[in-house]
Amino acid sequence: MAGIIKVNQYQDFNGNSIMTSDGSGNLTTLKTNYPAFEVNGDGQTDPSIANNTETKVTFTNEIVDTNSAYNTSDGKFTPQVAGKYYCYARITYNKSGDFDEIACTLKKNGTTFASNTGRNEFYDTLSTYGIQTFNGSSDYLELYTKHQAGGASDIHSSNQNGAYCVFGAYRIGA
Repeated sequence: MAGIIKVNQYQDFNGNSIMTSDGSGNLTTLKTNYPAFEVNGDGQTDPSIANNTETKVTFTNEIVDTNSAYNTSDGKFTPQVAGKYYCYARITYNKSGDFDEIACTLKKNGTTFASNTGRNEFYDTLSTYGIQTFNGSSDYLELYTKHQAGGASDIHSSNQNGAYCVFGAYRIGA
């Protein structure tokens, strides 16, 4: 025996909407991956990073910022919603020649929780990622980089629509 159930909204026990339908078969589900942001350096001058100096990176081109939680003036993401977040970044340097080392580092409230360091002359791009719990109100996420190349080097952020460098995070659960 087959049955049909017709509803336009499913709710949890507290009356919160889990899933809705517009009546035409289009579903809207709970936005579990919100807040979310992704930024890159498209349209901005490639930042110059001093040799052997950890430097905060501030990208100004927002690809997505669901809750206006990323500040383009200071490079901080303050989630506003408590939970676990998947955080990621990629840094590419615009330099010919060798690097003794480059690093891509994610920091929560000024403390490193994910970092990748390359110690090979062939590295000019590094990525890092990690999962972190944020309280939503005062915790924040920032991106840092460092290199050792004998002199200042630019981050390669503004070519190919910012594809060389990216910084983002999204909520994965409570």
